[in-house]
Amino acid sequence: PYGPDGDMDGWLPEVYIARCTYDTLWDEIPLTEIEGRTTDVGPFTSSGGVKQGYFWPVSHDFVTTFTERHAEQLRGTVLNPGNIWLFQANPSAEHTQFPQRLQEVAETTDAANWGDTWSVTRFAKDMQPGDRVMFWFSGKDAGIYASGLLWSEPYDADEDPITGSRTQVDVWIDLNHAQQPLLKDDLRDDPELGDLHVINVPNGTNFKATQANWNAYINRVATTPYDLPRPNEPKDVMTLAELTNQLYLSPDSTLDNIVELFNDRPQAIFYGPPGTGKTYIARKLAEHLAANGGETKLVQFHPSYAYEDFVEGWRPTPDGTFELRDGALKTFAQQAAANPNGTYVMVIDEINRANLSKVLGELFFLLEYRTDTATLQYSDTEFSLPANLRIIGTMNTADRSIAMVDAALRRRFHFHAFFPTEAPINNTLRRYLNDHHPTLTWVADMVDRANELLPDRNLGIGPSHFMRPHLTEQLIERIWTHSILPYIEDNFDYDRTALEPFTYQFLKSG
Repeated sequence: PYGPDGDMDGWLPEVYIARCTYDTLWDEIPLTEIEGRTTDVGPFTSSGGVKQGYFWPVSHDFVTTFTERHAEQLRGTVLNPGNIWLFQANPSAEHTQFPQRLQEVAETTDAANWGDTWSVTRFAKDMQPGDRVMFWFSGKDAGIYASGLLWSEPYDADEDPITGSRTQVDVWIDLNHAQQPLLKDDLRDDPELGDLHVINVPNGTNFKATQANWNAYINRVATTPYDLPRPNEPKDVMTLAELTNQLYLSPDSTLDNIVELFNDRPQAIFYGPPGTGKTYIARKLAEHLAANGGETKLVQFHPSYAYEDFVEGWRPTPDGTFELRDGALKTFAQQAAANPNGTYVMVIDEINRANLSKVLGELFFLLEYRTDTATLQYSDTEFSLPANLRIIGTMNTADRSIAMVDAALRRRFHFHAFFPTEAPINNTLRRYLNDHHPTLTWVADMVDRANELLPDRNLGIGPSHFMRPHLTEQLIERIWTHSILPYIEDNFDYDRTALEPFTYQFLKSG
């Protein structure tokens, strides 16, 4: 899609657009666990990193090894089909909420990638996390309205008022086409989908389907003539207050206040203990600000991150020489300068983990004086930060091995606190659980009690540990035992006596 020889300054007058489908993994695969990351295989560089670009061929040997090594994590994808299910709901039933919610979000930016629970009346022993599922609505306009995957094993729950079942499973929706469903009347003559059990015997909630059914469904959805937005057509963007509520922050003015301060200083830092959602909120806010014609970029700082990575520097080439290469910030700033009508937002995760004086260099000056230029040390060229570039950094205050930022940097950023016992985070977990897991709201009480006992707010337990679509009591205990308790233990210098009040059993008992 770019200009001649990969020139990114302008788009070609004609481009090709292809409809693509993708599989959401129920258990992510970290880059470091992917074997065979060599420069001639797919999107990987010779050092095992990721190349820039959109489409890369991969070898059959790589796919075979990748599939064998990660079979469970790939469950429900084309590489490891797993089981295929069809779940049916009656939109007119009094207590049924899923169909209504699906319809409500169908035209929003949150149309896909959200979770819910489903009553299981049969086949519970055969269901596994990662299994694919199609969602069928009964009634006059019966048909398939969405698809996703199972996000947990079936588990015991309160009795469902409709089915009477005490077994539920968590589901994840990654394809919502409720505005253009595949209707029953159109599927009857399909050579594969026409044999769906629900078409011929519509009574039931959970049905088995086949891999052939799933393939036919994906093909039908992929070839549906969706209306694509025009490139320059503004998108409908939710208000900052709506985004604040979606993120379960309070008060409603939280994000408005942050954005207003960008007019004073175009840089902000979100700081607080781990698990308070700093990075997640920063990315969501960045996406909101860039929604109409801008872009976002995430960079993570670490102790070995350097000026050469962030601004510019000499880098080795495959032929043994060196070339001057632009870093992440310089490249992104040039993109922003070329499109002054869009808002560009860079999120710097863990900003205090790098040696900021070395990484930022001339940027200390440019962050404060956006209308001025400074001479870069390698290219000896004049450089400035455009007015439409925003920077959001996140800082983990529980990391005692990293020095706090100095006064020079503090003067250039506005700082926003994210602590579990203070606004805007103190009610986040309770509000989330009330919406998604109302029977598990006692977890918020446990977290509050633990935070009251902690001697330092920088050690607080954040809500994001438990903001999961597949949350169960068993998972809560595991998270507490294997994630939260070791974190507290580390900060208490492994004092078992001091640790006793923070154990799951002690706090759960009240």
